[in-house]
Amino acid sequence: MNLIKRLIKRIFTEISIYLPINPQKKLDDVIVSLTSFTPRLNKLHIVIKSLLRQTYQPAKIILYLADDVNINSIPKKLLKLTKKNKFEIKSGYENLKPHKKYFYVMQEYSNFIVITVDDDLIYDKNLIKDLYLCHKKNPNSVIARRVNLITKNEQGKLNKYSDWIWEYKEKTSPSFDLLATGCGGVLYPSKIFSNEIFNKELIYKYCLSTDDIWLKFMELKNNIPVTFTNSKVIHPLSIRNSQNNALMNENTTGKNRNDESIENLQKILNVQLVNYL
Repeated sequence: MNLIKRLIKRIFTEISIYLPINPQKKLDDVIVSLTSFTPRLNKLHIVIKSLLRQTYQPAKIILYLADDVNINSIPKKLLKLTKKNKFEIKSGYENLKPHKKYFYVMQEYSNFIVITVDDDLIYDKNLIKDLYLCHKKNPNSVIARRVNLITKNEQGKLNKYSDWIWEYKEKTSPSFDLLATGCGGVLYPSKIFSNEIFNKELIYKYCLSTDDIWLKFMELKNNIPVTFTNSKVIHPLSIRNSQNNALMNENTTGKNRNDESIENLQKILNVQLVNYL
């Protein structure tokens, strides 16, 4: 029965991005930003279409591509969507991997609220609405539709990332022990971070593939909590076969890059996560 429900949900979600929608509100102060790389460009138009049919419409949707992406390799289905005016492709950037989805937009559009999303998920029509309405109630917080609870063991030491409580739903008030995970969509108020967030030297050295972890430490350094939206949708539907190249496979399993990044950043930044639990 569960398999049938999942199949129906997938079919409905994939069809829904082609259906018309009447926007409820236009947000002139919000930009949606994402990044991608060549193996995923062929299906990226599906993600963009889901973002173009939001009930709350952003001022702009920007795709940031690194300088190693051949412009001529961008599929026509994706290029065609730039004619919607709201969607823009910006290329030729230094390849900071997943960090590209926030790193450049926060500098180029510093007065805007930034919502980051992933490039392998189909977002429901209320993504921006959920994040924005929660932001209005919690203007000094990072807002996320999917969070993990950071935990410690009986000895009071920080647990491994894999032992944190994933997709935690019990807290809806601003908290320092929540990690905003990018796949659900995350909202960052304008100018909420210090310029330390753009420290490329530390990013390259300690957390090039673990942007969620880097952002968490930057939040704590700036005394910024995370708020869970308590949305119905926690984890959007993934595009089929897109997870083959997912960074999560490296960050949370065999190579444990999240744990490595956490250990290194605690020492370098003098921020102990366990002190916030």
